[in-house]
Amino acid sequence: MVQALAGLGYVTGLILDMCGNSGIGFDHVALMGRFLPVGKTLKFQKRYQSAGERSCCGPVVVIVDCSVRSACETLAANFKEDGRAYVIGESPTAGMWSSKTIIELPSRLFSVSVSVWSSMARSNAGRGLEGLGVKPHELIAFEPDDLA
Repeated sequence: MVQALAGLGYVTGLILDMCGNSGIGFDHVALMGRFLPVGKTLKFQKRYQSAGERSCCGPVVVIVDCSVRSACETLAANFKEDGRAYVIGESPTAGMWSSKTIIELPSRLFSVSVSVWSSMARSNAGRGLEGLGVKPHELIAFEPDDLA
């Protein structure tokens, strides 16, 4: 994200298209800091402070669909819940998020991924993301010609 924002130069706003992103782990606090003006702080369960030489301080629109899951789903939720972005899309996100730990089996041939924490306190008025996803502020039907 640091390289992407630096490459854009000065922009007055940004659209983040998360459609089709199944996510991967990342530092949510550091990433959210890239979208706050210098000296600004957002606080919910975690405290986000402005970060980086170049941040995107203007309006942000996040595009989602039912294929957005995992870490990208929590990112979309953070943008929405913290009032930092307007979320649009044809549907809520997948509703498939939890923090996991990997347990290696004694044979060392296999490992098991086990859910150890849920987002229940963070999103959807304490109901979490599981089974609900991130509901867009505005539902927008995708046109088949546009998708082609």
